[in-house]
Amino acid sequence: MINSLFTAESPSCLSKQFIRINPDGSLEKKSGGQLAEGTVQRIELASMAEFADMLTKLKPCHALAYGLPAHDKARIVPQGRLAHAPKGDLPVIARVRDNFTFPAGPGILMLDYDPPKSGDAPLTPDQLLEVLTESCIPLASAPMVACHSASSHIWHGDKQLIDQRGLRVYVLVADARDIPRAGKVLFRRLWMAGHGRIELSTAGTMLVRGPVDDSVWQPERLDFAGGALCLAPLEQRRPAPRVLNNDAPPLDTRTALPDLDLSEEELFKKLVGDAKKAISGAAAEAQTKWVESRVETILAKEGRHEATDPDRAEKLRETLKQACTRHVLYGDFELLCQDGKTVTVGEVLDNPTKWHNKRFSDPLEPEYGGHDKRIAYMNLRAGGRPYLFSHAHGGQRFTLNRARKELKIVAGERVGIVNSVLELMRLDGGIFERGGELVRVGQDGEIVPLGLNGVHYVLDGLARWMKYYKTGETWVPADAPKNIAEGVIASRGSWGLPKLTAVVTAPIMELPSGRIIDMDGHDEKSGLLLMVPAEKRWPTIPEKPRRDLVSEALATLYKPFALFPFCTPVDKGVFLSALLTALVRPVFETAPGFAFTASTAGSGKTLLARCMSILAGQPTPSVMAGAGDDQEMRKRLLALGRSGVPVIVLDNLTGTVESDALCAWLTNETFSDRVLGVSEQVAVPTRVLTLLTGNNITLKGDLCRRVLNCRIDPGIEAPWRRGFDLDPAEHCRTHRMEMVMAGLTVLRAGMAHGKAPADRLASFETWSDTVRRAVLYVRDLKLMEGIEDPALAIDAAYDEDPETTKLRSLLTVWSGVFSDEPTTVAQAIASGNKRKSSHDDQTLWEALEEIAGTRGEINPRILGRWIERNKGRIVDGLRFDPAGSRKGLKYWKVREKSV
Repeated sequence: MINSLFTAESPSCLSKQFIRINPDGSLEKKSGGQLAEGTVQRIELASMAEFADMLTKLKPCHALAYGLPAHDKARIVPQGRLAHAPKGDLPVIARVRDNFTFPAGPGILMLDYDPPKSGDAPLTPDQLLEVLTESCIPLASAPMVACHSASSHIWHGDKQLIDQRGLRVYVLVADARDIPRAGKVLFRRLWMAGHGRIELSTAGTMLVRGPVDDSVWQPERLDFAGGALCLAPLEQRRPAPRVLNNDAPPLDTRTALPDLDLSEEELFKKLVGDAKKAISGAAAEAQTKWVESRVETILAKEGRHEATDPDRAEKLRETLKQACTRHVLYGDFELLCQDGKTVTVGEVLDNPTKWHNKRFSDPLEPEYGGHDKRIAYMNLRAGGRPYLFSHAHGGQRFTLNRARKELKIVAGERVGIVNSVLELMRLDGGIFERGGELVRVGQDGEIVPLGLNGVHYVLDGLARWMKYYKTGETWVPADAPKNIAEGVIASRGSWGLPKLTAVVTAPIMELPSGRIIDMDGHDEKSGLLLMVPAEKRWPTIPEKPRRDLVSEALATLYKPFALFPFCTPVDKGVFLSALLTALVRPVFETAPGFAFTASTAGSGKTLLARCMSILAGQPTPSVMAGAGDDQEMRKRLLALGRSGVPVIVLDNLTGTVESDALCAWLTNETFSDRVLGVSEQVAVPTRVLTLLTGNNITLKGDLCRRVLNCRIDPGIEAPWRRGFDLDPAEHCRTHRMEMVMAGLTVLRAGMAHGKAPADRLASFETWSDTVRRAVLYVRDLKLMEGIEDPALAIDAAYDEDPETTKLRSLLTVWSGVFSDEPTTVAQAIASGNKRKSSHDDQTLWEALEEIAGTRGEINPRILGRWIERNKGRIVDGLRFDPAGSRKGLKYWKVREKSV
């Protein structure tokens, strides 16, 4: 195994814990190690026993990382100083992701345990190992080292001031490249085993926590394994690291920690959601406590007191409440800059040139990360919605607003107040119209329909409501009136709010125009809301990409899927079209769905669906089980459509698949139905990547042309035992942005150089002219081996469709028996029965029975309706045509297509 050892120029520059006794006898602890400047070098160890021995020799000026730099030894400087760093004997690099990678071979998976904040006793090393192996049994026999964290076991003479705190478990794994994926899988499996919890930050933010920290698996991240910097007379007496299974082979994480299937992902999300719901009351109390504490602190800083300045206190209380509950920072909110000075949000908004992209402390917890003043960055070029993004606690976006306007509640002025509210909504920029509903967008890009209660809640944050108090003859603060919220909803058609089509989290191409949309914020023309890093500079895509550039883009795009065993060139063409569609699905009013099917479980169908979902911007796809109950299907599709999910997966289907609701979903711009529990009808956009997975599934009826089937066949008995050098899903997560830009390059090349298909696909014309066109361009120029037109999958689906098979049989035998003679359903049944009884020829009877057989008889009504439904449809050059009617009886002829 190979690790990276960092050495700082002084211990205080790197030690995670700095501990001393103050003159008054108090214990001072400072947390949050920083690497100013120093060196990094690779170190190679032969076993976990050697690793444990190294741990005992590390000093506070040392730290470890489990990714490797490109150089055996290099000088480390902060990213901002890189351009001005003096040259020397060693290469100079910054400790950033681009400069460190996990090795392709044995490496260390570091599991970091911090005890819960609830006051419960911390786990002992044995207890932690028991919890870990309960969720991953193979861990019990893996080479490991268990030790105590850098903040543990601080002594003053014979008195222990700090006992055990956190723990570390180091696991030797076979392929370090799999560490980020395996770590996240372990975290989720720990939750599913009942070991998850929700903790509250100081400001009441609900944080998803478990027995191990799920944010430590980056190749450049530091492990402060050298212990605490203790000033005399303090000293640290940590127990020696314990080595387990030193001679065992490294853990194969891909076998020991397989990805959660989609139903398990749904369970994990439900467990987290339920846990947050259970603690919501405590979160509200914590937020109130934080607000009151901050009000008191700020007033004291200003030399004021609430008793003498109640108006100032109330205004502060409202501002702080909006910050921690709605993540909105108003004009008088103070921010701590990276230079240690304070500035108000209003001052920032007044001078965007000065403050754009500047760094700040976390707005709610300036002390977070050891008073890290660079943990948040300012984006004042966000399409009209400036914000501050803080990386604290996993990341949070704070919207910036100047001030809350005061609105007075006056009887008889409801219309005027509603108009004022709508104007505030337009200025706010965070409320949209979608499908006839008012919606807002959540932190993770989810679309939240507001409804009456939601609008009512929003009104409290939009304005400072005042009500006249007759007794005191003064205006006092009040809650927003419910009838104003009702008036806002009733004014549908006059909202004047930006139209929201979808939320996207990567650059996207508007088709067929070819316009690249890559600016953070709302794009008025397309209705798309982009939530992308404002400071990111995207590579330019030529309007007419050269062949060599397209080849490079295809290699980038197809890299994680090179080993998937697609059955035929058509299947490979369907997959490439699905891949391209995943990147741009929100720009199409309609697009086909895609099915991944195989004959054997474990072939990779769900993995492909997961990869498509990651590239579409949804790390965990929304899963629907089965398509049997069409009414339930309508409800689920509407609910998911309202929430704006980019991907829906119908997982683990079997047998024949049919659904009128799914057909309507795929071929209509909007999907309409009544909202469950209310009489309101909405029409949500259907711009959602729709995927199906299952073993040997067969599409039936109209789904044959609405869903393109992609078949895979590993050709082995137990495909789930296969191993890959590259994990496709993790690769898509890590390289999503470069894969997106590669896909857009292929699409733009297809539009510029490819020929538009002559046979445009009905209902999917724009998709056919763009995505399908790009696939045909790749095929015609032989930029990929063994690829065909994805539309050919429709013909194959109809060939396998049981309805098509029935129609083919009946057309063939009907034509042979009756030629071009007009025939009624009753005559056909009588002829079939006669031939069956005389043992002359049973094919007509068998064809009729397959369609309308009931208890040994042919039901004429079922048969008549079935022929009516399939009239005019051509199969093998034949079709049913009406041939007039006599005495109320309808006659039919089977004609050739040319007739």
